[in-house]
Amino acid sequence: MHNQPVSSHPAAPEITVQSYIIAESGERLANYLIDLILFYVVYFGVNVLIGLFAVANGKQITTPEDTLDKLLNYVFLYLIYMIYYCFVEGASNGRSLGKLITRTKVVKKDNAPITWEDAFTRSLCRIIPFEPFSGFLGTPWHDEISKTKVVKLSSR
Repeated sequence: MHNQPVSSHPAAPEITVQSYIIAESGERLANYLIDLILFYVVYFGVNVLIGLFAVANGKQITTPEDTLDKLLNYVFLYLIYMIYYCFVEGASNGRSLGKLITRTKVVKKDNAPITWEDAFTRSLCRIIPFEPFSGFLGTPWHDEISKTKVVKLSSR
């Protein structure tokens, strides 16, 4: 009979890191366009609700005429834009509607799932002027600054 040593410590679980393939620029563009369309649907809906609420409370709705009103409209637009992306990516483990359709998602540079903080940082970076064009120069700024990347999901 062959005696084997008995260890009082169980074997350490094997840790594996998921490996991903970086999403292609065409997939990224499709994500952007799909999400932009959905954002404007949400933005329009928010504006309709605000308008209905204002009318129900006896307010008159007018179009912005002075510079301050126009500035406030831009601030409101970008605030909703940030909230939209932060919520969508944060609540769905890095998958917006565009990313669901193209079978991609956002992960950290080390392939770990993104956090709410990562989603917020990505969303904040998206309002940097000319940020949408940064993807033409390589990695988009919202990926670089937040230390994230968009990857393909396996076809399984």
